[in-house]
Amino acid sequence: MAGVSNAEPYMFEPQKSQSLQSKVSQSPVLDRMNSSRLSDTTTFWCKCGCCKHMDTENENICCTEIHNVSLKMSSNNLPCISNHPGFRPVCLDKDSLQTAHHNYRELFGDHFNDKHEQYRYTAYRQFVRWCWGCLGRSIRVPLPSCVVNKISCNPSRS
Repeated sequence: MAGVSNAEPYMFEPQKSQSLQSKVSQSPVLDRMNSSRLSDTTTFWCKCGCCKHMDTENENICCTEIHNVSLKMSSNNLPCISNHPGFRPVCLDKDSLQTAHHNYRELFGDHFNDKHEQYRYTAYRQFVRWCWGCLGRSIRVPLPSCVVNKISCNPSRS
């Protein structure tokens, strides 16, 4: 078994690049969030005017607090990402969501029993791709309250 002694564990595992790390980095505001957002049912933290109080602390975040989302908004000088001209076709249009789901299903299989759940999940994925690009399988980013609210109230899912 010549050459086997040179093998080291994990030597062929991919490493997270600095560019990927910067893709998922958030504003310093996220690091300073405290439980007051959860205990206070008002949306004092909302700067866009479209957020609603959510069940968990991580969900109580405004689109203006997330760097990649703010960049997308600043190109059009908008108060809220849900007002962006690209938001509706990317995240709410039924035909776009069906097409995106076909791609997802081809890669990962179909594990949705409910069409509404399928559209909602696909819309969340589309939003992340729109703002961050492809992040990878286990990389998660917070979704702004206004986005979650718009997607969950979207009438085109029916």
